[in-house]
Amino acid sequence: MLFRSYAEKKGYYPVSKNVDLSDKSKPLNITENIVLVSIEEMKARELSVRINNIFFDFNKFELKQESFTELNRLGKILKESDLKVEIGGHTDSRGSDKANLELSKKRAQSVVDYLVSVGVKKENLIAKGYGETKPVSVTDTEEGYAQNRRVEFKFVK
Repeated sequence: MLFRSYAEKKGYYPVSKNVDLSDKSKPLNITENIVLVSIEEMKARELSVRINNIFFDFNKFELKQESFTELNRLGKILKESDLKVEIGGHTDSRGSDKANLELSKKRAQSVVDYLVSVGVKKENLIAKGYGETKPVSVTDTEEGYAQNRRVEFKFVK
């Protein structure tokens, strides 16, 4: 069972999160901190923000249908802006550097292709793969690997 949360405020990038509640062996004392970042701050500082709830099968780059809700939200924001946006794909450290770089590029391109399909200007989108070069977690655990497998976006000048 999944618990889904969503927070939004005008002028800020909305945040959604899925919390898996299926493991009954763990106590149900869950705290989630929700941090909203203003669109203006993202533009000014070229901050990368993780796009939550983007799903791919293992070692694949085709977007799963469960990703579309989140990407539709992002698409709405990007259609209101005429700024360039980088979509950055990241992998965990398992696998070869070359394979991870290629997979991350293809995943970023899949997100770009979807955003174009919902009306975002293609010329405003840049797909970039980072492979495993920018980890956000240095722990070699399943949780750490999952944190490093991500897609982010940032406004670029």
